[in-house]
Amino acid sequence: MFLYKIKNVLLFFLFLINQGYSIHQIQNQKIKKLFQDKNITGTFILFNNNNNKNYFTGHNFKRAQKRMIPASTFKIPHTLIGLSVGAVKNVDEILSLWRSTSAI
Repeated sequence: MFLYKIKNVLLFFLFLINQGYSIHQIQNQKIKKLFQDKNITGTFILFNNNNNKNYFTGHNFKRAQKRMIPASTFKIPHTLIGLSVGAVKNVDEILSLWRSTSAI
């Protein structure tokens, strides 16, 4: 009986996914212009939930659907985290390289 209930719940969620449930996407012309002015191929998507009206705004939604390796994108949030917790003084601080004293 328990497995039957789980199966029904999973089927229900699969049904919802297949119904094309999506949040509204708004192409932001200002962001698009920033990319075009610099002749850059890129993507910027922001989730906005102002006044409980959930939507995505940004540029190049089609490219955002493609899987890509993150490359150096983690440097941005790590920098913001470092600044917010005081691990670095400011954006101009030069960090020395970490050197291990143990043999590899």
